[in-house]
Amino acid sequence: MIGVQVSAAGVVTGWGRGVGALPADPVRAAAGRPVVAATPTPRPGDRLRRATRESLLAIDAVEALLEDGGLPRAHIAGDATALVYVTAAAYGAANASFV
Repeated sequence: MIGVQVSAAGVVTGWGRGVGALPADPVRAAAGRPVVAATPTPRPGDRLRRATRESLLAIDAVEALLEDGGLPRAHIAGDATALVYVTAAAYGAANASFV
């Protein structure tokens, strides 16, 4: 690897897709809930019928980064692109086991 360039970041939360969906006061917006679950966008057709929740959220994150970053889909095509998927709660059981 010669260098790394971050072109955009996609954020998906329980309040929606994109940084603009985050409330000004997330603690108040959570209303005491310890977790505000993100719900994947429903996908029509049969292609993603068996996709996991995490896979669907990853697709939402990529769509958010394209929208927020103002990037065309062609910009992220090819073998020089990587998706770094970070989650705080989607793998709760695995996280608990690790700790």
